[in-house]
Amino acid sequence: IAALHSRAARWFDENELPEEALHHALAAGDPMRAGAVVRRFRKELVNGQQWTRLDHWLARLPAPIADEDPALLVARAWSCEYRYRSCVDEHLQKAEERLAANPPPALEREAIQGEIDALRSLSEYNAGHTQKALTLAERALVELPPDAHGLRGYALDVVVLAHQSMGDLQGGLDSLLAALEDHSADVAFRLILLTGLAYAYWQ
Repeated sequence: IAALHSRAARWFDENELPEEALHHALAAGDPMRAGAVVRRFRKELVNGQQWTRLDHWLARLPAPIADEDPALLVARAWSCEYRYRSCVDEHLQKAEERLAANPPPALEREAIQGEIDALRSLSEYNAGHTQKALTLAERALVELPPDAHGLRGYALDVVVLAHQSMGDLQGGLDSLLAALEDHSADVAFRLILLTGLAYAYWQ
């Protein structure tokens, strides 16, 4: 039975059906594959703002898998941020420790660091550390891959809000407006940007 579940997990994973792949990987007793499925498809959930679904996936993983994988730790941190939990810093610190101790290939490491920097930029902005928030957000935009729409959206919002706080709203608007134009069909991404834009004008 385990072998059948394993084959099913591989097939569903290869055909981009993560829910089914995760189910069969766990049924096969293969937590490593289950963790790989969540790691591979987590960006899709973040881009679509599917936080409840992300929470559900992460909760199904055995604790040692999520606790040792920096990408999954960052996913946990973003989920904490969205749900206003106090566990953001704990997960980010663990993620950075894991990255330093066992670094993945360079591009993957840079992308994960971008996720960390984007989230830290939000925290620093909310704490009133405007310049530090701006520095982290701009760095995140360099590090994050182009298809990380959700995370790039949050970083762009911080850039605009930080500039606005320093009396230079126009300094951050150009990149945000360009992103809105480039992603006219991406509803979730546009919503993130429009929320940041509205907040900047409201303040």
